[in-house]
Amino acid sequence: MLAATLIAIFLIPVMFDFVESLSERFNKKPKEAAVPQPEPVHSGGVA
Repeated sequence: MLAATLIAIFLIPVMFDFVESLSERFNKKPKEAAVPQPEPVHSGGVA
């Protein structure tokens, strides 16, 4: 029971972090360039 508790507290979070870092490293997608948004067209003061 003590071994299971120690594994649950220490080993599982470390393994989770390790697997997440590997996943991020191998699944990197190139970041898309930011597309500039067009500015809104003003009506020229006509109300």
